[in-house]
Amino acid sequence: NDKNSGVEAIARFENSVNDLTQFLGDEDIINQEIDISNPTIFSPQREDAFDACRGIAVARTLPFDELWVSIFEKAVAKLFGSYAAIEDGDLDEALYLITGSPTERIDIGRVDIFTYDLWSRMRIAQNEECLMAARCIELSYATTDVREGFGLAWGRGYTILSTIQYAENKFVQLVPPPMTTKYSGPWHNNDSTRWTPRLRKTLNCYPINEIEETQKNSSFWMAFDDFCAAFTSVYICQHWNPDSIKWHRHVVHGRWTTEGKEDTAAGLPSTDNPTCELERNPQFTLTLTHTSWLKLILTQTDARGLPNDTLLPIAAYVCRVVHDDPHNVVPRINRLDRNIVVAHTGNPRASHQLELAKSRVRLEPGRYVILCATYYPKQIGSFTLTFLTDSSYIGIHQLWPPPWRRRATTLINESTYLENAIPLSHVSSQQQDNDDSTHTTMTQVTTVEEDTNKEQQSKTKRWRPF
Repeated sequence: NDKNSGVEAIARFENSVNDLTQFLGDEDIINQEIDISNPTIFSPQREDAFDACRGIAVARTLPFDELWVSIFEKAVAKLFGSYAAIEDGDLDEALYLITGSPTERIDIGRVDIFTYDLWSRMRIAQNEECLMAARCIELSYATTDVREGFGLAWGRGYTILSTIQYAENKFVQLVPPPMTTKYSGPWHNNDSTRWTPRLRKTLNCYPINEIEETQKNSSFWMAFDDFCAAFTSVYICQHWNPDSIKWHRHVVHGRWTTEGKEDTAAGLPSTDNPTCELERNPQFTLTLTHTSWLKLILTQTDARGLPNDTLLPIAAYVCRVVHDDPHNVVPRINRLDRNIVVAHTGNPRASHQLELAKSRVRLEPGRYVILCATYYPKQIGSFTLTFLTDSSYIGIHQLWPPPWRRRATTLINESTYLENAIPLSHVSSQQQDNDDSTHTTMTQVTTVEEDTNKEQQSKTKRWRPF
C-alpha cells in the first residue's frame, strides 16, 4: 500500500482538478491562485515573526504555481526512506534521478590546465545541448576576493545557460538559486566599467533595477577565470535534444562479486595485487561495422539502480581485438598495454561516474572489448555501462562472465546490427592512429587516488598496468 500511496494521491488530486474545471471557465482557471490552506495537499503555514519558518514545508517553484516539484520530491523521499534522507545530495545524483541520463562531474581543481580543457568540454556540451550546472565553492574555502566581492550563494547549485567567447574574453551565463542574493562581482549586469554597448548587445545583457531583480531570478555573466575561482564542480547531463544530435544509447548492467564461479572482482595489476587475473573482470564486446564516435560512461549503482553511497575506485578500458580467431571467438583481455588500449577513463578513482579521458573517441570498424574493474581485488559492487554512439550499426555482447552462467544483461541491437552486419573478415583492419584525439597514450606509472575507506587512506598506492 505504501508503494502505491503516492500514485493514488496524485490520481485523487487530478480527479479533484477535473471536477473543478467543470464549474470554472478558462479565464477563471487562469486567474485562480493555489489554495495553500488545503491541509490534505499542502503543509500548514506558520504565521509567526520568523521568515525562515513561514511558508510551505516542501520543495516548490517560485512563485508557487506548479505542483510537480513537490510530487517529485515526495517520490524521491519514498524511494530513499524519508525526507530527512534527501536533505543533502549532489547535483549529479539529482540530474540522474530527474532525467535518467548519465551525468558527468568535473572537479575543477583536479582538471589539468583547466582553463583550456574545461572550457572546451563545456563548449562541446553546449553544442550538443546537454544540461549543465555548477556548484559554488564553500565559504570557508573561498579566497578573500571571492568571499567579499562576488555575492554568491556558497555551496549551492547554479544552472549554466550558455558559454560564449567574445574576442579574448570567455564568459559563462548562470542562473542563481531562488531566494539568494544577486551576483555583484566583475561583469555583473550593472557593471558599467567593463560592459561596452556592443558587448551588451552580443550577450543580451542589460542593466537591471532592484524591482526587476526581486521579481525574477535574472541570469548573469561571469568571466571564465572568475567562474573557475568561485565554483568547485561542473555537471554535464548527457540528456540531449533528440533533434539536435543523433546519439544512440545502449545500457548494460554488471557487478563485481566473489561468489564461487561468479568471481569477477579480480582488481587491477599493482604492487598490492601482483597475481591479478585480469581476465576475470567483467568484459563486454563491442562490434562496429562503420567508423563511429563512442562515449562510454561507467556508473556505480546500488540494487535499486541509484548512485551508490559506498564508492569503489574503478576504471574502464576500451581495448582493440588484435587476435584473429579462426572460429570467430573474441578472447578475453588478460593484459593492459598501449598496443591494445585505445581509450580509458583515467586513473582508477572512487567516483559515482566516470567517462573516457578524452570525452569521446573515434573508432574504426572492428571488434573491441570493454573491461570494467575495481582497483583493489575482492571489492563487491554493481555498475552500469552506458554506450553512446553516433552510429546504429553496432553489436554489444557480454563476454565475461558468460551470460548462460547467470541471468546477466546481454544487449544486442538486433534491428540494426544483425540486419546490416558484415562478416568480420570484410571489416577494414584497425590502423595505427597517432592523433591524440583518437588514441590515448597511457603513462607507464600512474598514481591512484586515495579511497574513501580509512584503511586505504593511510597508504599511497601506485599502479603499474604494464
